[in-house]
Amino acid sequence: MLDEAGNIVQISKTLSLNANSLFEYTLGEFHYNAKEDTLDVKSGGASVIGFLLYVPLSILGVIITCVLERLMAWPFGLGKHYGGMIWRTNMVSQILMRIAYVPLYAVVFRQYWNAVIFLEILIYAGEFLFYCRRMDGVSRIRILLYTVAANSLSLLISLVFYKLYH
Repeated sequence: MLDEAGNIVQISKTLSLNANSLFEYTLGEFHYNAKEDTLDVKSGGASVIGFLLYVPLSILGVIITCVLERLMAWPFGLGKHYGGMIWRTNMVSQILMRIAYVPLYAVVFRQYWNAVIFLEILIYAGEFLFYCRRMDGVSRIRILLYTVAANSLSLLISLVFYKLYH
């Protein structure tokens, strides 16, 4: 905030102009309370169109991830014996990730990448532990390398899509 002479009187904390939940949209009306250093973002409520787009885009994301991670199994020698299990594991983990994203974004993080990074850490760890239990005769190092490579590739692809459309 500046006084009438242009001198800095107060610097606010970083404030977000985003709506309060995932599918809400803003009306472009913002009210700042300098005494409490808070910002009220006026929203138009939940966007049905946003939700309706989230579902097919999530399904597409699940399919792309499953295909990528299934293909990544071949260079690690896992495609022939474990390809089906890898596909099913990724279907479950990706569906759970997209379901968990909605409340995590709305309640905890309110930033896309914070929620995604948190969920990806859970996916990396969960898939690694699951594969260690289910892939008989495969070294933990190979499982770790596969898990990191496959999940990092799908994360990188999602970053590219995110950057293209935001």
